[in-house]
Amino acid sequence: MDSVSVVPLVRLRRRLLTAVTLANATEEFFVRKSPLYEVVGQLGMWGMIINGIQSASLEHKQMTEVTWNGPVGEFRSAHLVSPWTDHVFEGGLLVAYTAAMVIFYTIAPLLYRLASSVFFNLSLLSSDFFGLLFGE
Repeated sequence: MDSVSVVPLVRLRRRLLTAVTLANATEEFFVRKSPLYEVVGQLGMWGMIINGIQSASLEHKQMTEVTWNGPVGEFRSAHLVSPWTDHVFEGGLLVAYTAAMVIFYTIAPLLYRLASSVFFNLSLLSSDFFGLLFGE
């Protein structure tokens, strides 16, 4: 990539980081004023509605063309076999992503309550650096 095409990407990344930071600060405000179960429940409800509208409007054609059975995200490396059938658990990558998001958005409010959104945002920003130092 040349430097001319990198500049818009840097600006986009700054805007996205600013949006994520504002969202985290807003979520911290709600976590400090309301019970955790209420915040997580509202986050899940509104997230499902907004994401459903977005995916239905932006990806409707692709969603109708996908074959939702068979090798769509098979998770054969873990050999998850259903106890009531002999089939390997299919759709594993979608389930794994969904589980990761549930864990992330359930633990994030706990971290906001224990520390702050500033601590959370700094840990997200520094994770690339620590991955570079201690990763493979």
